[in-house]
Amino acid sequence: MSPENAPAQPLDQITVQVIENMLLSVADEMGSVLRRASYSTNIKERADFSTALFDKRGRLVAQAQHIPIHMGGLAGAVSTILRSDRGATLKPGDVFITNDPYTGGGTHLPDITVVAPIFDDGALVGFCANIAHHSDVGGHVPGSNSGDSTSIYMEGLRIPLVKFVDAGVLQDTVMDFVLLNSRLPEERYGDLLAQLAALRVGDLRLVEICRKYGVDTVEQACEQLLEYAERRLRIAVSAIPDDTYEGADFLDPDEEGGEPIPVRVAVTIAGSDISLDFAGTGPQATHAINVVRSALEATVYYTLKAGLDPDIPANGGFFDAITITAPEGSIVNPEPTAPVAARTDACQRVADVVFLAL
Repeated sequence: MSPENAPAQPLDQITVQVIENMLLSVADEMGSVLRRASYSTNIKERADFSTALFDKRGRLVAQAQHIPIHMGGLAGAVSTILRSDRGATLKPGDVFITNDPYTGGGTHLPDITVVAPIFDDGALVGFCANIAHHSDVGGHVPGSNSGDSTSIYMEGLRIPLVKFVDAGVLQDTVMDFVLLNSRLPEERYGDLLAQLAALRVGDLRLVEICRKYGVDTVEQACEQLLEYAERRLRIAVSAIPDDTYEGADFLDPDEEGGEPIPVRVAVTIAGSDISLDFAGTGPQATHAINVVRSALEATVYYTLKAGLDPDIPANGGFFDAITITAPEGSIVNPEPTAPVAARTDACQRVADVVFLAL
């Protein structure tokens, strides 16, 4: 084999760990900027937001550990960009915005996600993203977060994945749509600018890391970190005897006179592989306790990390070791346009049954 075709040697672990901690520090700094610059109590005091970095393939490489369910919204938005035509036309200074659980990878409408591609010398090197719970995005009640909704159209403004900033120029028409559909437009304006400021910090810091170590070194370090996270989960799974383990519980009826809603999971262990099948879970609810696919995935990832190996690095590498199946039209994989505002009620029960099965 010629030297130029030889496989690259793994980076030494000191370099990998230094880069890992630098990436996590960037995610943390993005969170600090977002929290300090925000206008609303919801973000500044409750800290209902998350920040993360992704590689150029859209894989989560560092997430500040704020809100576990945001894993689904952040990863879903980045993957949606890459799967669409927009992925081929990205430019420095672009920012995308979305909140839609069915088309944008979100989990409910108050959580608005912004994503920016990051370039170094004209080449795409990754993405930074953040998600923040806005205190009002319209809908039939103040706060846009009511358990009595019977359709997502009652829950507020649905923002498809659209360009919010085009090559550094804020798209005022998009901003105007959001502000016009909120009972607190000045607060929305301030919080959205805070989210953009956090993206700017993420962009600057990742470019600094790439220029210090070289893009190839950073990419190789990320690859090793992702592989390590997957290996850690597989080791934990391998310690469980091969079998299928079941867990079941119930949610209270979501309407008067209704039946309790079952939440069931069968967790199958086969060597180092783990799969979760939610067959037998009840049909989607009439009211807003449904869990879209991205929220289900985030809940499962959080539960397995917490239950099997809490020290797995805060990246998405271990996602590849997990297979999730959920029947369409069920409360854990509803059909559009089922209401989802209070989805965490059911997410808690999903975590319960996975822990019970294990």
